[in-house]
Order: sequence, then C-alpha cells, then structure tokens
Amino acid sequence: MGNSQDLNSESIVICPSCDLAVLLPAYRRGYQCRCPRCKRLLRPANKISLTQGAAVAISAILMMLCALPLPFFSLSSAGNSASFSLLSLCLIFEDWFFLAALFVSTVLLLPLCMLLIICAIGFFGYKPSKTVATVYSFCHICSFVDVFVLAVAISLVKITSLAAVDFLSGFYLFIIFSWMTVWCWNKYRPVSIWKLVSEGPELQINLELNGKDQGIKICRRCSCAFVSHAKEAVCPRCGMNTSFRQKSCGQKCVALLLAASILFLPSNLYPVMFTTYLGNTEGSNIVEGALFLWKSGSWLVASVIIVASLFIPGFKILALSYLSFKVNKGAITNPVALSRLFHLVEFIGKWSMLDVFVVIIMTVAVRFGGLMSIAPGLAILTFCLVVLVTLWAAASFDERLIWDKYVEKK
Repeated sequence: MGNSQDLNSESIVICPSCDLAVLLPAYRRGYQCRCPRCKRLLRPANKISLTQGAAVAISAILMMLCALPLPFFSLSSAGNSASFSLLSLCLIFEDWFFLAALFVSTVLLLPLCMLLIICAIGFFGYKPSKTVATVYSFCHICSFVDVFVLAVAISLVKITSLAAVDFLSGFYLFIIFSWMTVWCWNKYRPVSIWKLVSEGPELQINLELNGKDQGIKICRRCSCAFVSHAKEAVCPRCGMNTSFRQKSCGQKCVALLLAASILFLPSNLYPVMFTTYLGNTEGSNIVEGALFLWKSGSWLVASVIIVASLFIPGFKILALSYLSFKVNKGAITNPVALSRLFHLVEFIGKWSMLDVFVVIIMTVAVRFGGLMSIAPGLAILTFCLVVLVTLWAAASFDERLIWDKYVEKK
C-alpha cells in the first residue's frame, strides 16, 4: 500500500487488491476510505492509539492467566460429576498431541504473543524489528480465539443432552479474554505493526496508471510499496523477494485444492468422534453428529455445524477453483463480483476449524469413568488438514490477477 501517509493531508496509495492508484482525502474521524474499484478498505474510520490498545491487551492477558487454572464448567450425570479447566485441555491429549498442540497454539500461545507485542509497543514505545513484525503477522493469521468461543457454545448444546452443565468462573473470564483479544485482532492488523518498523520509501504515484504500469511492487508480507522495474526485487522493509505478481500462484493454488479435495472425502465419511457408553463404543461422522442435534431439536446448532464443517470447506474449494479457472482460462466481465467472492473465501476460511475444537472440548469434558467417555477419531485429523490446506490455497492466490486480466480485455 501507500507509504508515509500524512493523515492531515491528501495522499496517494496503491490498492493491494486491484493495483489501482487511489487518492485518499485527509483523515476525518468516522469516515473510512475504500478503493473505488474493488471496494477494499484502505483506511479505517477510527484511528485507535497503541496506548489504548495496550491497555486492552494487558487486560486480556490478565483475564487469560486467571481463566487457565480455574474450572471452566462442571458436568453431572447419573450420580457422576466432572469438571475441567482450560489447563486440562492442554494436558489431557497423551495420544493426540497434534490436537493438543493445535489448541494451545491457536487459542492460547499465539494470541498471547500478539497481545504481548501490542503491550510492548503501546506501553514502552518498543520499535518492532523485522523478526517481531513477522512473528506478529503469523500470530495474527493463526489466532482462532473467536472460533473456539463458538465451538464452546456448540459443545455445551451437545453436552446438555448428556449431562447437567454448570458454568464456573473460568468460563466467564475466558469470554472476557476472547472479546478483548478479538478487539485487538481487529484493530491492529499486521500492516500497522510493519509501518512501525519503517514507513517505506517515498513514491511519486501517477493516478492515471496502475501500480504495475509504474513499476511499483507491493510486498505480500509487509504491504510495502516500492519502485523496481526488475522482474524480482528485495523489499526494502522486510527483505522478502517480491515480484509484480506472486510467482506460480495458479499452479500452487490448484495443487493445494487438489490435495484438499482428496482429504475432504475421508474427513466426512469416517468417524470424527467415538462415544463410549457403558462399555459400548459407537463412532459418528460430522453429518451423523449434526443429524443427532437436529433430531434433538437443536436446529440452529445443527445448521451451524453443517455450514461450518461441510458447506464452508466445499465452498472454498469450489470458489478458489472457479477463480483460478477465470484467471487462467475464462473471460472476466465482472471483476468486482470475483473480488468479493475472494474476500468472502478469506473471511470464512478459519471458521471450518469449528468442528475440530468441538471434538477437543467434548473429549476433555465428557469423562465419567466407566460410564461415558468421548475420544477423537482419525477423520478429525484429515478434516483439520483440509482446513489448513484451503487456508494455504487462499493465501497463495493473487487477487490482482483478476483485475490484470479484466484490464487487458478492455
């Protein structure tokens, strides 16, 4: 995007989605700026200081540290009772290390790291290095706290059909932590941290030409815009090799989509969870679990599971396949619709992790000795891989190719 923007005066930036040169007016609180061509948000309506963000971040950290050891909720059924804490989620998976590591990293460690960086910058004026900004970007991408909260709600609906549930202090503290973390995640995107590393070079941008036609490259890692007419150049801010368009993105995206399609079938046909009741073990896949909830009267929760676990992964595969085809072979007549389709794929991508977190919570929560227990099935691992591979496929697709082809055909 644009570099060295003065909020009190007009500035010209290059849209990272469609490569259009856009003149931004002087900043006015409450007014956001969007690209007139692809409608991407270029400047938010309200600027929040890092000191304010740090105050929210440190509060979120304290909420998390208090919530970890405290009981989350308790269950009672047929004279048996059990309770668990978030800490027990980290320690219970002796045979399912991957699931435990997934929960610890995406719900606790990576969000915590993101919050700590915000605190260091806001409270102590720390100037982030390239390494810290790279770490922040990774933490921001892989923070799934909001998905976990929805998974908790769905798990509770499932569990109430098996046992009585009592909410305890750890549950309420974690909800507060989640809200604060999502607020920080939304307000402090990685590009705002990269701008603290360095503003990037000053550019003389012509409003009548696209960025590529002026020799302007945009780094995919840090969003730094710089001039280089060479085929590939090193980003002056983060040091990443940058080309005008992401190299081999079409082939990479298609290969990843093929892998996701192969994994998608076993993840939905085989059991994701095994329930043992009085010595009898029965497996259930995603569809069977949703049908059970539907028949129990939990239509909304059943619909959420079907949408998140079946529709979203399948939709992402089909949508990215369609976008890859249009960019490589098809004719593009409505690029705005294709851009919106890609933005939708990016937005819904992580929500497919919902069923993975539901299985993790159910496995830890439902443990009544020899009476009842729940264990993960191998299909939950393949389903998790489907989600991760489709996220990777979306990240490898270069949206600007849509507009390149549209402009060429005009």
